Amino acid sequence: MVERPPPERPRTPVWPTATEDRERAGTGVTIAVAVLLGASFRLALGSLQVGEGGTFFVNAAVLTAVLAVVALRSIPLRWVVRSYALVGGGLLFRLGVLGDGTGVTGASDVLLWALCTAGALALCPSPVPRSATSPVPTTRSVMLDTSASTYQASQNGGGRGPRRSDPWAVVRGAVTAVVLVAAVVVIAGPWAGQRSPVAPSSGSDPDELDSGPQNPLTLQQRLDMTRRPRLTDATVMTVRSDIVSFWRTATYDRWDGTSWRNTDDRRYRSIGDSGRVFPSADDLAASTGEESQQEFRLESRFANVLPVAPSASIIESDDRLVQGPDGSIVAPDALGQGATYTVTSRQVPVTSADLAAVDDAVPVDLAERYASSPETTSRVRELARRVVAEAGAGTEFAKVQALEAWMGDNLEYSLDAPLAPQGVDVVDDFLFESKVGWCEQIASSLVVMLREVGVPARLATGFAPGEEDGASGRFVVRERDAHAWAEVWFPGVGWIPFDPTAEVPLAGDADNGFELPIGFVGLAVALLFVAAVVVVSPPLARRLHAWRERRAMARAADRLAKERWDVRAERELEELGAEVGRPRAPAETVSAHARDLASVTGRPELAEQGEAVDRFRYQPPPDGDGST
Repeated sequence: MVERPPPERPRTPVWPTATEDRERAGTGVTIAVAVLLGASFRLALGSLQVGEGGTFFVNAAVLTAVLAVVALRSIPLRWVVRSYALVGGGLLFRLGVLGDGTGVTGASDVLLWALCTAGALALCPSPVPRSATSPVPTTRSVMLDTSASTYQASQNGGGRGPRRSDPWAVVRGAVTAVVLVAAVVVIAGPWAGQRSPVAPSSGSDPDELDSGPQNPLTLQQRLDMTRRPRLTDATVMTVRSDIVSFWRTATYDRWDGTSWRNTDDRRYRSIGDSGRVFPSADDLAASTGEESQQEFRLESRFANVLPVAPSASIIESDDRLVQGPDGSIVAPDALGQGATYTVTSRQVPVTSADLAAVDDAVPVDLAERYASSPETTSRVRELARRVVAEAGAGTEFAKVQALEAWMGDNLEYSLDAPLAPQGVDVVDDFLFESKVGWCEQIASSLVVMLREVGVPARLATGFAPGEEDGASGRFVVRERDAHAWAEVWFPGVGWIPFDPTAEVPLAGDADNGFELPIGFVGLAVALLFVAAVVVVSPPLARRLHAWRERRAMARAADRLAKERWDVRAERELEELGAEVGRPRAPAETVSAHARDLASVTGRPELAEQGEAVDRFRYQPPPDGDGST
């Protein structure tokens, strides 16, 4: 007598449920998908310019992506990945291509996003459709579905058979979309970013708590050289510009040994609806220079002085603005995060050779204000004269070059330089004692020494150009880009910036046309590689899919073999058949296969074993207690 359990209820094969989709993936694949999707979504959210408080919400959003993969078992894994990939791609497309001013963090991040997203999509199990009326009549289907009715239906050829499709077609399509979005962001982003104007905006309400002197966008009538600046990685603004330039906020012409002042204090003029800026007569570029345009978007929470590319001639803004005689722009009511404005500026396209040829006299009134001997020590005066004399410098430009060369050979730039002691001349202490300083000390020393040798000069403050983002075509300017430099006045030319600590070319030396990012070629090759490996290699994808399916079926068979004697017996017969050269045919019953094996091996007990398996599975149980 062979005891048998009650027959299992037949079940109809259907499309895999979400649980089956995740079970086929397994724990390892699910964790890998969660890591890749989290990294992908973090890269996409990194395109948003957020303050310190916004970092928490970005990380929380990334955590939702990871939890959606790991915890939401009622939703198919591929749906979760595709949804977050669509959101991430939309962020990169909107911020990088449409050019709303925030930009994305860089072309390298777009590539990493594409790689992470493609990897997550490739790891997701594809749907494996099965017919609802006829399973595939194979050994596996017998092992996994032991109902007599479905097996007999398959033997009789009932139903239409399984619907065959390429399970990787959807994945390849999704990965193709990922690569195309990445390519559009990288290639079309800079092009579109240069041509998509953004209307002026007031942004959010200004945060008065951030209006102190440590904020580089706060107006300072007095620039104290005994205070260290605040230079963090926080984004101050993004700029879309036709040119590479300093973004100037203020100029100073009076030095007292420890601080700078502007002698035009509080002489501001309102800028009307036309947006026209009226600079001083010595700003020759504002009237004779070539036009360029810059679009600024502020990310700082407070700004009452607006950076511009010298020299501003027209400014478009929704806010009330006033100007100083030097062309500096002030917002009396202050602006907040998200404010945008557009500046039309002018520059004289001169080269180094043009400046070297200038040898005209400086007007008396301008020389009295900007070229008179400043307040400093005797050894600073002696140093300036000695350096110029030893270089044989006779023209303004030659004197500038001589002093810059000496400073480059004898001084060092460092944000960690010590502050000057109280009660001493800051320039003197920097040139002869510490010999290490930051931009304000270096630029101040250059201006003081230039004035001592009769060259009209002033100190300018603002920002270095920042880092050009290859994906959006905008300059990303951070607090650490806050800068100070010297401006020298040349007859017939006007004010020209000089700075031994920043590599900003003269307007005539720079190529101001739009260029593709430096790493564009390498990035394009990498994207093509991704497309070739993941999209244009379906044989590799099919082999990977088949391998994963074999592993899943093997795991299922192992679990079933531990629970049921008939599955173990069937497996032993199939393994023996493979050894003796008599494998089991796909539609062959266990008993028929066992009879042949008994003949081949001379072991009649094999036939009995096969008959027992088929009786156990397909013979209807007798009435009564279910025993035979």
